[in-house]
Amino acid sequence: MYRIDGGSWTVYTGGFTLAEGEHTIFYYSIDNLGNVEQERSLAVRPTTEVAVNYKPMMALLFAVILLVAGVWSSKKRPWKGGKEKKSVLKAFVLTSLPFVLVEAATGILSLPFEPLRIPPLVGWGAGVDCTILAAGLLFLVDRLVWKHESKVEQSPS
Repeated sequence: MYRIDGGSWTVYTGGFTLAEGEHTIFYYSIDNLGNVEQERSLAVRPTTEVAVNYKPMMALLFAVILLVAGVWSSKKRPWKGGKEKKSVLKAFVLTSLPFVLVEAATGILSLPFEPLRIPPLVGWGAGVDCTILAAGLLFLVDRLVWKHESKVEQSPS
């Protein structure tokens, strides 16, 4: 038998939940021969459940997507049309790496900054992640399809 905070006695049949805050649980048992145990008490203070933050995992996934897309994009269109590895690396560092780093930073910032956490699925955390991913991918696609037009200056005749 048990009771919580002086409430009515209840037959214990399994686990129970308590509201947050301090409580006193009073309990005793009766065996099959009818022997009654002396009443005892236990002061408890349940803690709130720690919610899982999925934001760092989502940010990592999106950062990897941006990384892979950035490497592919940089190989397809190296910096200023160069062919050497240095031009590919420069294209990646200047066009893709900022999106990768910002995405990763949001995952880290979600640890101390609660509004960036996921859940909720529809909230600041997911909104920021999806915006960075979309902007990064759109930028890379635009970079691939946009034709760089060089302006040729004509000298006055």
